[in-house]
Amino acid sequence: MADGLARVTDRPGVCLVTSGPGATNLITGVAAAHVAHSPVVVLVGGIALDHYQKDAFQEFDLVGMFRPVTKLALQINKAERIPELLRAALRTAMTGRQGPVFVEIPRDVLSAELPAPAVSTYVLPRILTRFRRTHPRVQLAVRTGHSEEILELVLREEVQIGLGRALRHPGVEAIPLYEDELVLVVDPTHRFAEAGAVGTEEISEVQLILFDRTSSYHDLTSAFFREAGVVLRGVMELDNIDAAKKMVEQGLGVALLPHTAVAGELEAGTLRAVRLADAPTLRREIVIFRMRDAGAPSGALDALLNCLSDLRPTLQAAAQSSTA
Repeated sequence: MADGLARVTDRPGVCLVTSGPGATNLITGVAAAHVAHSPVVVLVGGIALDHYQKDAFQEFDLVGMFRPVTKLALQINKAERIPELLRAALRTAMTGRQGPVFVEIPRDVLSAELPAPAVSTYVLPRILTRFRRTHPRVQLAVRTGHSEEILELVLREEVQIGLGRALRHPGVEAIPLYEDELVLVVDPTHRFAEAGAVGTEEISEVQLILFDRTSSYHDLTSAFFREAGVVLRGVMELDNIDAAKKMVEQGLGVALLPHTAVAGELEAGTLRAVRLADAPTLRREIVIFRMRDAGAPSGALDALLNCLSDLRPTLQAAAQSSTA
C-alpha cells in the first residue's frame, strides 16, 4: 500500500511494522519498491538495545537484511536523534534517484524521554505563573518541544502561538521576545573563576561539557569554537542542561550554558560566570511564532500576547549576564 501510494502521488509512502517476522515479511515488497525507484519509508520497532547479540526473542540483523534493497538502512540508537534521522530518511527517499529507506527504532529508544528545551524548562513556568495570576479563569493548553517542532505546530494551526529560537518561514511572523545569552560557567574553585576572564584558546586546555546534541545551543557552541579555530582536547557530551550543570558544579569541566538556565546557581554561588575576553558574547534570539494571516488577536490570545509584552524586560534581564 505504501509503495502504491508513493508511485501514484510521487510523495513518500510510509509503512510501520513490528520487529521479527513483521519486518522480514516486508522484504519482497521493499525489493519491488527498490527496483521501481519508489520512495517508501519503512519504520520498524526493534527489540531493546540491551537485548541485542544475546539471542533474544525476534532478534535479527534487520539493517543488514534490508541494506541491499534500500537506498539507506539504519538503526536509531539515541532518542534525541529520532527527529534528525527521520528527516534524513525522508530526504534520502525523495532526492536523487528515489527509492526505499529502512529505519529501525528499538523500543527502549522509542519510549525514552527527550531532554526538555531550555525555554520550556526555565522560561515558560515564569510566563504561565504571571498569566495565571492576572487571568485565573483562563485555561491554556501547553505543548513543548524543540523550536522546529513548535514552528510546525504553529504552521499546522495546532497551537495559536509558540515560543522558540528565531526561525524563518514565509507564513509565520517571528515577534522578538528576548535574547538569551550563553555564559561560560565554572565551579567556584576553578582557576578560571579566579581570573574572571579567559581567552578562547584557554578553553582547549580544560574539559568542555556540551549538552543535548539536538539543541541549537549545541550547534551554536560547536560552531563558535570551530570558527575560532580552537581544537577542543576534551569534550563531555550529555543529554540535558541539568546534567551539564551538575558536572560543572562538581569540578568536572566548564560549559557554555544559557544564562536563563544558570541564573539560580550564579545567584547561589554554586557556579561562577567567566567572561570570554577575546570573543563577542554569544546570543540566541527567542521569538513568538504566530501565523501571518491569523488576523488581530482577541480574547485570551490577546491577553497572553500582552502578558508576554509586559514580561519582555524581565525576561531579557534574566537572560543577560553581568559579566558581559
